[in-house]
Parts: sequence; C-alpha cells; structure tokens
Amino acid sequence: MKIIGGVYEHDAIFRYLDLYVHDIGELERVLQMYPEEDKIVCWMMVNNITGVVFNVEEIGSLCHKYGAYYIMDTVATIGHYPISNDLESFCDCIITSAHKYGGPQGTGCMWVSDRFANFLGLSNDSHEEQGLIHGTPNVSAAVAMSYAMEHAVEAVSLMQDRWQNLTFHLQRMLNKNGVECDLVCNDQPKIYAINALYLPTLNADALTQYLSTKSIYISPGHSACADNDDYRVLEAFGLTKQEASQTVRISFGESTTQEDIDALVQGIVEFKNLFI
Repeated sequence: MKIIGGVYEHDAIFRYLDLYVHDIGELERVLQMYPEEDKIVCWMMVNNITGVVFNVEEIGSLCHKYGAYYIMDTVATIGHYPISNDLESFCDCIITSAHKYGGPQGTGCMWVSDRFANFLGLSNDSHEEQGLIHGTPNVSAAVAMSYAMEHAVEAVSLMQDRWQNLTFHLQRMLNKNGVECDLVCNDQPKIYAINALYLPTLNADALTQYLSTKSIYISPGHSACADNDDYRVLEAFGLTKQEASQTVRISFGESTTQEDIDALVQGIVEFKNLFI
C-alpha cells in the first residue's frame, strides 16, 4: 500500500503520507512507479492557507486511470467553493469538519464511494454506518451539522464576490497607510475567504500575538497543528522561509464586515509604527 499526497496537505494528513508531490505531472510519474500496489491519493480541493483551488477532477481522473483511490479533503471548501454533484466519477472519499462551516464543534462527516467501500471492506448495514460507527450516534449534532452544511452551500455564490471585495479593500487600505503587502498565489485560481498576505519586514508570529491583544484574530502562515517554523506549504507555493515568516493567513466568514477590515488595518499600522 502506498499513500501519496500533495505537499500542500494539512498536517493531519501529511504526516501519514509515504510520498508527496508538487503537481499533477509529478503525481502521474509516481503513480506509474507502483503499477501493482494498492494506492491511495490524498489531495485537498482548497488549500487552507492560501485559498488556492486545485483541479480535483483532473487529479481524481488521473488516480482512477492508474487504479488509485482518491481522497479529497474539503474542510476548507464547503461554504467557500462549489463541489461537483458528480463526485463518484472522479472521487472515492471526501472528508469535512463541521465547525468550519458553522456546525457543532467535534463533528464532521465523510462520504465514501461504492468502489472505495468495497476496497475497505465496509459493512452493508446502514444501522451502524457501514461499520464505521458503533453505538448510538449523536443525532442532534448530526442534524445540526446537516443544516449548517446546507446553509453554507447555499450561501457560497452570494459570498464569493463579497469576500473578494473585502480582500481588495484590505490591500487598498494597507497600501494607503504605507504598509507594503502582496497577496500570495493571486495569479492562481483561488477563493478570497482564505488569504495568505505577505507583509515584508513584519514578523507574522509577533504581529498575530499583538493583534490578539486587540481581539483581532489572524494566523501566521502555517497550519495551526504544525510547528511554529513549519512553512512547508508556503515554501511549496514558492516563498522563501523568510518570506513565509512574514506572511499571515486571514480568513473571512459570513459576518466579516468592512469595519472589521479597517480595524485589522489599523492594528497592523500600529504594530508597524511601534516595532519597525
């Protein structure tokens, strides 16, 4: 068994990969290396740090071409970007985390294709969720999660333009106030609910701590589950380690307003004036 994935995966998945790749061409070469082995490929749809959207249908079709099973992480996708209704044509499994789209903490769900279910040897008994869950499920949490998912999916088209406008407003206000900034991966397909913003000369860890004292919460440019100096994903997108250490991750939700952006800009300007 070989577990293969993109270098961009969340640490929760990346730590279990046998091999990682940077692009689809490299993925095809690796798949060709193991024609007789069972292969599982993990590749997220939307990157949780930069907001980059990967061509998952092409990735999944390539996996099926070489007999691999494709697991798609949609934790940063649901509520931010539409997902195909024809999943089984290219995908074998998707995973979600409910708190990312307004559902209860500690809940999530997974869809598994018939093909992957057979490979895993899952049960046909729906009473215990095909052998994946034993005992009494938390029905109220599951119902709340499903309602939250429905709302998030329905709101996607309405929110995308709004998030893009907020991102552009953020850049304009920073430039207006003399703060140099660059939106990482803005030349690639991406969502604007998740942004990696490079702020030259500003240390991301120090800035996020300073802003938290003002109840403004952003993140450094690495996974919350990773070590403080683990900039694997940003380096994979082409940043140097120094540039990555000066990059923050800014996420928007349904309730984010222009006033929130103005408060963030004011906090960044204050930090720069105090410490640079």
